[in-house]
Amino acid sequence: MSFRAIHPADERLVLGGALEAVWRELTGEPPAGWGTEEPANLPWSPRQLTDVAYERGPRPTWLVAVGSPERPGLATVRISRTEGGVEEMPTDTEMIRAAEVLATRHDLQSMLVQVRRARRDPSRRASWARSAVRRCTTRSRATPRTSRDGRTSSA
Repeated sequence: MSFRAIHPADERLVLGGALEAVWRELTGEPPAGWGTEEPANLPWSPRQLTDVAYERGPRPTWLVAVGSPERPGLATVRISRTEGGVEEMPTDTEMIRAAEVLATRHDLQSMLVQVRRARRDPSRRASWARSAVRRCTTRSRATPRTSRDGRTSSA
């Protein structure tokens, strides 16, 4: 899943809420930890990651978030100051609910969801997987179809 949220920049802003909301929707609990490099060794704290991003501003901040051993997961987030505000971009029905939460509570700007088979244990070595995005086309009933042998017919 990839999404982008743009928050109004003000002194009350706390980052990480969008990521935490999606994480809770998908795993039932918040991320377990985070850090600005791997391994992520800090306990999950939106306030602390906001402070780090603020101190590094206006330069972008990259961070990684991890799940617990019982609910493993891995996410990366890029936080940067833009003209529109502060951008937070982490690089089924659960997905629909996560999209609703982001759209209604976390200033969602865009979202791309890909679902594919993968190993549950993220500590395994990486392997190549096909793109989860399939090309979809629609055709009106009046559009002629051409079969493999070259014959044309109407739908």
